[in-house]
Amino acid sequence: MKMLRKTIKAIVVIVLLKVVTLILDRLSPDSIMFHRQFLFSLQILVVVWLLVSLLLFIFKAGKSWVARFLPVLIVMAVLGVDILFSFWIENPSGIPGFLRKEFKDYYAAFERNVIEYEPCSVFDSTYSFKIIPGLAFNYGNIEYRNNYVVNSESLRDDEGALMGPQVICVGNAYTIGVGADQDKTFPSLLEKDINQLVLNTGNTSYGTYREMKRIAESDTSYLKYIVVQYSKYDVYENAAYIDGRPPFKVTSDSLYKKARTEYRWKREYFPGKYAMTISYNWAKKMVNKLRQKRHFLSADPVVSADYFLKVLDRFKPAPHVKIIVTEVNDFRDLNSGFLPAVDSLLKKPEFSSLRNMVQTTSVADVLDRGDYYIIDANLRSSGHQKIARRIADIILKDSAQ
Repeated sequence: MKMLRKTIKAIVVIVLLKVVTLILDRLSPDSIMFHRQFLFSLQILVVVWLLVSLLLFIFKAGKSWVARFLPVLIVMAVLGVDILFSFWIENPSGIPGFLRKEFKDYYAAFERNVIEYEPCSVFDSTYSFKIIPGLAFNYGNIEYRNNYVVNSESLRDDEGALMGPQVICVGNAYTIGVGADQDKTFPSLLEKDINQLVLNTGNTSYGTYREMKRIAESDTSYLKYIVVQYSKYDVYENAAYIDGRPPFKVTSDSLYKKARTEYRWKREYFPGKYAMTISYNWAKKMVNKLRQKRHFLSADPVVSADYFLKVLDRFKPAPHVKIIVTEVNDFRDLNSGFLPAVDSLLKKPEFSSLRNMVQTTSVADVLDRGDYYIIDANLRSSGHQKIARRIADIILKDSAQ
């Protein structure tokens, strides 16, 4: 009878928390990620309390001191784990290997600073956002802090690079060089290696559509090479553009302000946030191993390559310009199969106009785990050096022919 009452109480509390969630969804949509995460954590705590109470009842310890102080003990345990996890977030080298993926995912979703929603950026109708032109600032995260100098076209490069570059590098955070100083990004190092003018047009979150559109608006008078740094999630922007849908979600200043507010809310802390979120995600991963995996568009290299080449075909430059394509992802996704899929599709008649323009080169064989930060997916300077050297070898060899 006592366990029945506890079960009824738990169900009532869980239902009430769900009702509060629905009310807050309507009253405060901007904080939806924060309040849902907080209230869901409370629901989990109620379930844990009920399950432990049931175990104590089964083992005839329902009247023990543990049972009497169970709610307090659970809260203390969660806060203790929370303190430990917060220490590991600030000191990533101490994170146990079996939890590293969950810490990386938590950091990416709730802890990481993102350039597009920081004060250094503003809404842009063409590209969704842009860094404020002419701005010089410092930007970083737990594992790094670097200098940024932005030219009049909102690019992390000097003004002179805009005047007829011979090489243009396009890509996302790996190209703009998040995690590296301005003179240590692979486009900057490439310029030194080949002694040609290189323009870095990379920007965080860009897919191939925005990257190639950026080239179309640049000075290509002396352009010889385009270096495309592809990442596996570019496929979503590319697919939207090719299928006639908006290529990015933020299409107005009001939506940008809303996205920025949501970004700030999801980074807000509540006691137990680290412990509850990371532990729950780890448990969910264990369960998902026993279930059939969901199919994601980004996991299909052939489809990704097809959309990529279709975007290139629509924005292809003059025939004499060569396009060097490489792929950079987080270390665990270096060998996605995208580059071989591109090579295979280039043999099809549909992409015959690109066949002699596009050359792929993998950097998976030169990058190692030490070239990446521990919980941040971006590259250290050593990784940029290796990419620059690989691209430089191709350009120098081609120029010598």
